[in-house]
Amino acid sequence: MSYYFFTQFVSKLSLEEWTLFFIPILLVLFALMALLISSFYGKKNKMQATNLAFIISVLGLVFALVCHHKIFIPLGVNLPMALVITPSELSKNIHYISLFGSLFSMLLIYRQDKWFSFLPEIYPLILLGQVGIYFLLFSQHLLFLYIALEVLSLSLYVIVSLKRSSKRASEAGVKYFILGSLASCFLLYGSALLFGATGSFDLVTIASSLTLESSSPKYFLGLVGSIFVLAGLLFKVGGVPFHSWVPDIYQGAPSSISAWMSSVVKTISFLLFIKVASLLFFKIPQSLLLKNVILLAGIISMFWGNIMIFSQQSLKRMLSYSSIAHTGYILIGVYSLQSLGQGFSEDSLGPLVSYLIFYFIASLLSFGIISYWEKILNKDISISDLPLIGQLSKVSTALFSVALFTLAGIPLTAGFVGKLFLISEGIKAQSYLPVVLLVLASLIGIYYYILCFYDAYFQPVKIEQSHKELFAKTENNFYQSIDFVFYGILAFLILLLGIIPQLLTNQL
Repeated sequence: MSYYFFTQFVSKLSLEEWTLFFIPILLVLFALMALLISSFYGKKNKMQATNLAFIISVLGLVFALVCHHKIFIPLGVNLPMALVITPSELSKNIHYISLFGSLFSMLLIYRQDKWFSFLPEIYPLILLGQVGIYFLLFSQHLLFLYIALEVLSLSLYVIVSLKRSSKRASEAGVKYFILGSLASCFLLYGSALLFGATGSFDLVTIASSLTLESSSPKYFLGLVGSIFVLAGLLFKVGGVPFHSWVPDIYQGAPSSISAWMSSVVKTISFLLFIKVASLLFFKIPQSLLLKNVILLAGIISMFWGNIMIFSQQSLKRMLSYSSIAHTGYILIGVYSLQSLGQGFSEDSLGPLVSYLIFYFIASLLSFGIISYWEKILNKDISISDLPLIGQLSKVSTALFSVALFTLAGIPLTAGFVGKLFLISEGIKAQSYLPVVLLVLASLIGIYYYILCFYDAYFQPVKIEQSHKELFAKTENNFYQSIDFVFYGILAFLILLLGIIPQLLTNQL
């Protein structure tokens, strides 16, 4: 098997093709190096193993960033064995952002690791997840997309449960594994049916091969296969009715892990959804049915997420339902773009990708601040803790308020501009009902975000001396001041892009 793979695939790669594989190979090598070192030192000196694994993993991401900037070939290359790699300017920019997001998330994890003692393997697993992200962005081959998604998902299943002292983390890992495996089965079965109908796994070839005759076997197989693929992708982005895993996993996982999942992983999952929708769902005879399913899932997701927020006490659980609501907004954006009748292109995707990036920044900031509060109070942060935190940690509360405002879509923040983009595209597409529903759902969510802000700043609370000492000891720490610099940069980006969004949109 290895000889066949080498002679039929590896030996036929040109220099350009090898260049495209350089970044994932680099990430795998650094991940293996970190895994070996952590296993060697893990039993003798866990702290040393953690530090070495962290340093090696950070170097891997830094080298990947440098290589991405210097040697990446921006050309589509058809590889042997029907493996298609199609780099574009948009996918390159998103990959660049994902590397920065993974690097920042790794720093958050390392800071929280000092308090909660994760396993050293968590850092190389993020590198392996980044390998899956790379191929999810640059491939349009269904089978290879499935493999890349599984590489990312398998890393996530382990990472979520690596806080060994927490029963909730272990439970979240098991739930995520079982439900994620079911969604993967949907995706794989749907891909197999589409291959049976067209004889190809390439998204463009599948879309052009399906017949318009509703009585033909191809039509039926294409319809059923597309529905299974759509169900699998809705699970990955956390859309209704495949959303039940989101609150449990976001709450059960450490906040630093939730930051990576809600920002980098969610953004990449949605770009995969948009890719499959643009190349397959909206170009086949069943596109009207699939488009209406996406619209219905979007409407229910944004209302369900915003309504369920009101019954939450855990801050992470609240943000998880906010994530479901934002999934609904983005699904409405996908529906509206297709309704314009111009298809998808990099230019038309600008508003939707801008919204994803705005949510990406807000998620990193919000979960990053929660991870800081968890370190101080050593517990899951609830809404009732906000008055105490608001009195004793005014800087972190102000930064968290910026994240809340952009999630709510308050003017002069990036979230407001993002929703304005979605509404504008919906009006252009004459999708008036979805736009009205999007505005109504947003207004419901705004009320709860403002309540959180009110609790943090205006709710009276009795402060004990022990709490004062805890916050004073942590906030006077030099390394924590460095963390606040990163949080401040994210908050500044939210405000800057809310005032001058062209700084981002001109690059997309």
